[in-house]
Amino acid sequence: MAVFPLFIDLKARKCVVAGGGKVASRKIQALVEFNAEIIVVSPSVTAYISELGRAGKLLHIQREYFEDDIEGAFLVIAATSDKQVNEKVYQDAVKKGIFVNIADNPEKCTFIFPSIVKRDELVIGISTSGSYPALSKSLRKKIEGLIEGKMNKNITGLLSECRKRAASQISSSDKRKEIINRILDEAVFCDDITDEKQMTEKIEGIFGEYGDEKGNQGWNPGKQTGCCAEQMGNK
Repeated sequence: MAVFPLFIDLKARKCVVAGGGKVASRKIQALVEFNAEIIVVSPSVTAYISELGRAGKLLHIQREYFEDDIEGAFLVIAATSDKQVNEKVYQDAVKKGIFVNIADNPEKCTFIFPSIVKRDELVIGISTSGSYPALSKSLRKKIEGLIEGKMNKNITGLLSECRKRAASQISSSDKRKEIINRILDEAVFCDDITDEKQMTEKIEGIFGEYGDEKGNQGWNPGKQTGCCAEQMGNK
């Protein structure tokens, strides 16, 4: 059965991981990207998890899992090598109404980890509902290849600046949407645009076609070209 794609702000939310091996490390790597409050419960952990602990990005509780460990958690992951422990984590989480993911056991998951493509604020999640993870990974690589060289630059920051500029210069909401759509089609994802200078010139040309209906109210003319180049230069 297909699962619903739900994007959630994990910042400062308690996420408990039972297990400290390679599978747990992969799950944790995804959580770290989204600033979750991560607690790892395991007698031993990988070097990667230890490094994150030393950096203050997670808390490692060095012992076996207990039910109280998930009290107040937003989501729980069981990634131990012991099926009985994983089953207990599942039962405890379900009883408490907490989202739970049991590694390599889709039937024991109330949420799943998608294959993720992340570039700044752009996040794409790909899922086959746990049935064909290899397909998800393959699609992720294809999407990464599609946006490589474009989204590695701060395109979301660029679009944010362009949207502000459009709002400061154009009265019509339809025209503002048209400008952003044209920037995406004719500058960001245009195969003929091969460098930042060309992209900036194209964006300036698009804005030039629409003029300045508001007399640059709320916009600094000295930063019009610079905003595009500056945002493109940010990683």
